[in-house]
Amino acid sequence: MVKTEKIESFASYISFVEKNCKKEDILFRGQQQDWSLLPRLARIKTKGRLRPSEYHMLIDFERLSLPHININLKHKLDKLAFAQHNGMATRLLDWTLNPLAALWFAVCIPPAKDGQENLKDGVVWIYHVSDEDTWALPHREPYPEEGIFIYRPNHVTSQITAQQALFTLHGYDEDSEGFIAMEKHTPYCDRLTKLIIPGPSFSELRFQLDRCGINNASMFPGIGGLCRHIEWFHTLLDDEADIEKIAALVNKNKERKPVWSTLDIQLYGYIKVDAAYDTTRTSPGNYVKWVDSEATKKNDNEFKTS
Repeated sequence: MVKTEKIESFASYISFVEKNCKKEDILFRGQQQDWSLLPRLARIKTKGRLRPSEYHMLIDFERLSLPHININLKHKLDKLAFAQHNGMATRLLDWTLNPLAALWFAVCIPPAKDGQENLKDGVVWIYHVSDEDTWALPHREPYPEEGIFIYRPNHVTSQITAQQALFTLHGYDEDSEGFIAMEKHTPYCDRLTKLIIPGPSFSELRFQLDRCGINNASMFPGIGGLCRHIEWFHTLLDDEADIEKIAALVNKNKERKPVWSTLDIQLYGYIKVDAAYDTTRTSPGNYVKWVDSEATKKNDNEFKTS
């Protein structure tokens, strides 16, 4: 049984992840709608039968991509990963180790609408990897007939690195003539959690993720991602029309809070930090100053006029 939880805010998302995702091998996948966990090849219509079409797509990629690739793709799974991250449908399904990246993929564009103009919710899937799972090695046959394998790819594209990407490699069931959906397959569904991301919250979450450095420029390194981010920064998407309302939502919890540390120390006084960015040197404006306790320097009045 797939567990389901509704996320109401950025803070509640972080809290859920911190509480429930403490293991190392946990995969996240963001979706703009509540689609089944199937690779894109299962969601398109091929001209002929799917299996022969899939085979010839990879053959054509190997033959025609050579002028455009400046690395040596030794294994077929690496070729599939490269093709997948450049727009070709494969039997690989994208996941990430970064929960913020997954959330961004769920909310990066305005939510879809149903027939009554209601905003559709997004989804972040969480998959808890266990010893029962099988990891696919790069040299394995890329067309399994059963099961689902986890594939940790070689970093053959900058996007794989930036997105901390992994894949699931889905088997094709000849009897049903379809790929295996994770949430409908007993060995996997008990280790899946589905987080519902309300459509009306997309714009607020998008701004908060940008504050954390998660945006088109960071998820898609290169001139394309940079240009999309610059355009977004200077324009408004359909769900961002009320920019003042969004800013108020993003800043509503910005009140000052006490500083806590895991170190066994007592903080006293103030720490002044100038956050100016300087890549060449440390200037007088970039400093942190420690103030001794009054027990050490009595009535020093430091920072009194700062």
